Amino acid sequence: MGFRMRSRYCLAVLCVGGIQGCTSLQMPSLDFTASSPEDLRACARHFSVEGNFLAGRQFRSFVEFPRTTQGGAFDDLLPVVSDGGYLVSSVDRDVGMISANKGGTSHDGRGSVLNVNIRKSSPSGVQVDLVYSAPGGVLPLTEDVQKEFCRLLEAVKEHPEKITPVNTTQEGAVAMRRPSVLEPTASQRKRIREAVGKKTGIEAIDREIKEAAPLITQIIELHGCWYFLPGENNQASYPLRAFEAPGVSTWAQGSVSRPMALAHHAKNSCVPVNRIVGWAAPARGELNFEVVYMSDSSGEVRRIQYNMIKTAGTAWLLQDVLPR
Repeated sequence: MGFRMRSRYCLAVLCVGGIQGCTSLQMPSLDFTASSPEDLRACARHFSVEGNFLAGRQFRSFVEFPRTTQGGAFDDLLPVVSDGGYLVSSVDRDVGMISANKGGTSHDGRGSVLNVNIRKSSPSGVQVDLVYSAPGGVLPLTEDVQKEFCRLLEAVKEHPEKITPVNTTQEGAVAMRRPSVLEPTASQRKRIREAVGKKTGIEAIDREIKEAAPLITQIIELHGCWYFLPGENNQASYPLRAFEAPGVSTWAQGSVSRPMALAHHAKNSCVPVNRIVGWAAPARGELNFEVVYMSDSSGEVRRIQYNMIKTAGTAWLLQDVLPR
C-alpha cells in the first residue's frame, strides 16, 4: 500500500486595526529538511525538498542500480505505483517514464503528481529518479514522502544485461555501448533550475511557469542530453515522447533539433542551457518559451522553442518542438 496523504492546509487571516476578536491560526510544525541522518539507505540519503508552501514543493530522490535494465526496472515499478493508490496517467516503457496522480488537491483543483524517470547511467545499469510535485497550499509530510520513495525504489530488483563492445570513433577508442541519454552534471542541472525559475515579471506567465516547472525541467534536461546510437531505432528512444499531448508527435522536429547534433560539440557530455527567453502565454493553459543551448566545448548555439498546453485542466504536456 502507498502512503496516505496527510496534507496540511493554511488559512490566512488578515486582522485590520480596530477589528476585535481576530484569532491567531498557527501552522503545525512540519519538517521540510532532507533525510534523517541515521537512515543510510540510498533512497533516504538522496532525498531532497525544494519549493515553498505558496508555490508548491518538489520532493526528489534517486537510486542507481548497476545491474538492472531499463525495462526490468520499469516492470518492477509500474505494479507498485499502480497498487499504491496512484492514478497512472501515462507510461512509456521504451523511454522509462511513469506519470501518476495522487491525493492532495489544492484549493483551485490542482493535484499532486508523481513522475518516475528510468535512465541508463552505465553500460549495465540504470538510475531511477522520483519527483513528487505537490501544488501550492498542500503540505504532504516529508517523512511520509520519504518512506513512500524508499518503498518504490526498493521494489527494483537486479536484471542483468549482456553488454557487447562496439566500435566508435568518439574519443578515438573502442568503448562499451553507452545509453542514448547522458547524465547531466550537477552544475548543468543547477543552470536549468535557475533558468526555469527566473521570473519574467508578468504575474500570469510566472504563475503558469511555476505550475509547469517540473515538466519543463525534465524536457530541457532530456533533450539536451539525448543523442543517436548508430544502427539503433532512435525513434523508440526519443525521450520527449512520454510528455506529448494526445495525438501529438514531436519526433520529426525534436530529432532534427536535438542539441547533441551540434557538429563540434564533445559527444560525451550534455549540451548545457545558456538561458531561456521568449516566455509567452498566448491563452490560458498555453505556454511557449525558447531555450538557448550552448556547447561548453565548442561554443556552438542551438535555439529551440517548446510549446506546451494544459490538458484536462491539470496536466501540462508538450504540444510542439520548433528549431529556431
